[in-house]
Amino acid sequence: MRGGGGAPDGKRPRPVPQGAAGTDRGVPRNNVEKCGNVITKAGSRADAIRSAESAIRKIFLRLRPLRGATDEFLFHDKTAVKAFTLSHRRHREWYEGLPECHGDPRRFEPTRPLILDFPGLAGEAICDWHGFDPVRARDLVGRVSGARFVDGPRDDGFVLGKIFWSAFFAGGAQGAVYLLDTLGALRDSPGRLREYLEAKRS
Repeated sequence: MRGGGGAPDGKRPRPVPQGAAGTDRGVPRNNVEKCGNVITKAGSRADAIRSAESAIRKIFLRLRPLRGATDEFLFHDKTAVKAFTLSHRRHREWYEGLPECHGDPRRFEPTRPLILDFPGLAGEAICDWHGFDPVRARDLVGRVSGARFVDGPRDDGFVLGKIFWSAFFAGGAQGAVYLLDTLGALRDSPGRLREYLEAKRS
């Protein structure tokens, strides 16, 4: 994350990171244990808040892959506050019935991963910590990672299903990109890749 210099002028909010790239921050347990702040000012408190929130949505912190604490938060911690909680029963049932993945993991493409899309995502009126609704967060994953969202399993590649959406609903776009980066880091070690995928089955 890069921060601008000088005092905020109301037009350019200033990010203030708490640590450099590569810093191990751990999973935050409260509002103090965060990666940084955005400082801004405006004619009113409401305008200042809007300006800061807009700036926050333009910052993407890419998580280091293959971190045990991150895996624990995304896939195993049932008490942690998650980015998204599905509100519609039919969506929860669809999610629960998803296959974890489809195809040979050795065909995973790190720069153009295939993801089984989630029908009805636009019908969820929920937002994550950054103010993104699920569709905007999904689209952000596509822009950052090159992910392609498909309607069903394909014979020409490895398609991620429930394992992707588990990471997405738990950690938003950051959690989903973390999973994709981790799978990419394991791609040349087929045994470790299969072991990782098996360990994340819910």
